[in-house]
Amino acid sequence: MYPIDVIVSSKAVRAAQTAELLKEVYPNVKYFETSKLNPGATPLDYEETIERFRGYENVALVGHEPDISQTIAHFSGCDELHVKVRKAGIIEMEGEEYFTLCGMLYPKLLRNL
Repeated sequence: MYPIDVIVSSKAVRAAQTAELLKEVYPNVKYFETSKLNPGATPLDYEETIERFRGYENVALVGHEPDISQTIAHFSGCDELHVKVRKAGIIEMEGEEYFTLCGMLYPKLLRNL
């Protein structure tokens, strides 16, 4: 459904397991693990990770809650934004300085497509 060039996962076991499932669907993509996305990651940690992989057009980040939701709020320029990312959610964002949240898809919705 979405093109992915690289998968970047937390080194935590559950995230790595989720990333493995994603790799099964995208077997030809590059894969990296980083402790920057481990539980407790800050928006700065996510920003540094995104910058490291800026050369790729489509990056899949596999991290943890509430870190991802807080990062989305931060990247949107509104730290008070209440976003709840569900397990295996897909978030599409675009932008340079601030990001625009383009869509969020949940597993239940994806099954119905």
